[in-house]
Amino acid sequence: MQYNVNQTSGLQGNLLKPEIFQVLVNSYEVNPGVPFRKIYSFLTQRKTICMTGTWGFAMAFYSWLKKLNNLSFPLKDYQSSRKNRENLRLMTANLMIRVQDHGAALENAPEIPWLQGFYSEHKDFLIRFSDFLGMNGAWQWFSNGIKFPVLEDKVHPFFGVYFPTRYEHLLLFDTWLSKNSSFGKALDIGTGCGILSLMMLKHSIPFVHATDTNPNAVYSAGLEFKRKKLLSKIIIEQASFVGSYESDGNDLIVFNPPWIPAQTSTELDLATYYEPGFFEQFFTAVHNIMKPETTLAILFSDFATAAGVSTDHPIESEIQNKKRFLLVEKLEAPITQRPSKRKGWLEEIRKREKVELWVMKAVKGTQHIK
Repeated sequence: MQYNVNQTSGLQGNLLKPEIFQVLVNSYEVNPGVPFRKIYSFLTQRKTICMTGTWGFAMAFYSWLKKLNNLSFPLKDYQSSRKNRENLRLMTANLMIRVQDHGAALENAPEIPWLQGFYSEHKDFLIRFSDFLGMNGAWQWFSNGIKFPVLEDKVHPFFGVYFPTRYEHLLLFDTWLSKNSSFGKALDIGTGCGILSLMMLKHSIPFVHATDTNPNAVYSAGLEFKRKKLLSKIIIEQASFVGSYESDGNDLIVFNPPWIPAQTSTELDLATYYEPGFFEQFFTAVHNIMKPETTLAILFSDFATAAGVSTDHPIESEIQNKKRFLLVEKLEAPITQRPSKRKGWLEEIRKREKVELWVMKAVKGTQHIK
């Protein structure tokens, strides 16, 4: 039977999903017509607010709140954008809507089938409005699919799963694969929506072992490969870094790690930001399993340097200081995708930023780098 991408039944119990709350007697139900300033004052007092009435009313207040936040935390550069986002998260932490019988209790609210799939045992509860918006956006990506220039078919990322929003590094990897695809198998570390695995199979690498710590990514990749009838060519494992993978020498290990150093708090953060010690753990894990003939390919970006976030390049530091890897080839490409007008501060960063593909071999045993 062909897989239906809109299927919501049979969702695994360990999937990550937004937190829900009991309907509280001391929450403040806010009806259309209540002044936005009054609702905002409740939020600043950390009171639980439940928006009622229409979807348009809830969206109008949320949009007003975002504009107020932009006035308090103007978007000037990367650092200010982080502060802006964090403050908005704090401001909306107690802004709720009610869900009854697996639908938002707001007139004209969008339908999200995941509400039934995720919370089948809960008929009446509160959920953060920001989480509901995130679920709605994710549902659109999942049901409609995303077209990437390096693949013929769309990819349908599940809720809470990272997928690339830029393509330069994918195009760089695709060009490299077109000349370097004679591997017996491959390991895709942190597979996310599975796009790198799909690219490698497209270039006739016969088998891929994919890992990810995020259970939603493992589930999403499984759905994707089932839909494309490729399950016989892949193993998908919920594991950190290499998992149970064993190298045989004629293989390729691929990793598109997070590009920006920062504290993390969610699974999606882990796909975008890395904490101290992350790259040391990664390089140690892959070096331990690599054979001298194994090829390691890392897709990266110097965004952190271009944005003034960090002066350290973790891959350069590993090669220069640890001497565990030999650089075979390094490819670079400029950023051609322009940011939206709402992110004008990002324009200057992207003028300086480059995506990178690092191709490396492990130095093993008595080998020496000349």
